[in-house]
Amino acid sequence: VILFPGSDNSKMNVSWYSATESEPKVIVDEGIVIDGDAKEYKGYCVAAPDGDYSNKVTITDLKPGKTYSYQCISEGFISNVYSFKTDDGNNFSAVYMTDIHTSHDDANENGIKETAEKFNSTLSEAASRKKISLLLSAGDQASEGYETEYKGYSSALGLKSFPVATTIGNHDRKGIAYKTFNNVPNEREDNMVASYIGGDYWFVKGNVLFLVVDSNNASGMDHR
Repeated sequence: VILFPGSDNSKMNVSWYSATESEPKVIVDEGIVIDGDAKEYKGYCVAAPDGDYSNKVTITDLKPGKTYSYQCISEGFISNVYSFKTDDGNNFSAVYMTDIHTSHDDANENGIKETAEKFNSTLSEAASRKKISLLLSAGDQASEGYETEYKGYSSALGLKSFPVATTIGNHDRKGIAYKTFNNVPNEREDNMVASYIGGDYWFVKGNVLFLVVDSNNASGMDHR
């Protein structure tokens, strides 16, 4: 389970993997528990490269300065209950990372596990120092673009409490799994230069407009 920014402060995007295809939903409630007042948000499911499925849901109608609990449900899968807190006003704190490189290694069967644990540890250390509203990940979340690498990346506990805005790195482009695992808002789908793993997208956080650019695409017209 991993959070991505919604298009503005009132939205949050969620994605998770499952073994079977179904209509996914997220149950959301204000506070630290889910009770009878919870809302249900439905999404859609897409096939992932290795035979699994990626479920994508957008949570809407979020209010500022509130704690929300949520649970992801699809056929054969019910997640733990996680929570996130929306920002109160326009102030927020963001962490910038790049080249995280969750890495498959033919010479080390524990390569993904070890690099995923390093990422989780670094993110946890950052979150212990200051409340994080957003992670900006500037490319190369994975080393080879394998789906298993993104699963390792997505296992970080922090990514269930605050959203990550990912950028396509040249290593992400080695495979086709990047587009499957993410759930970013306002993504450009009509690139003049076709991209099989995604393109530019934008979102608003507080009073800041973020423009996320795939710098691997040399088409100035696409970015314009």
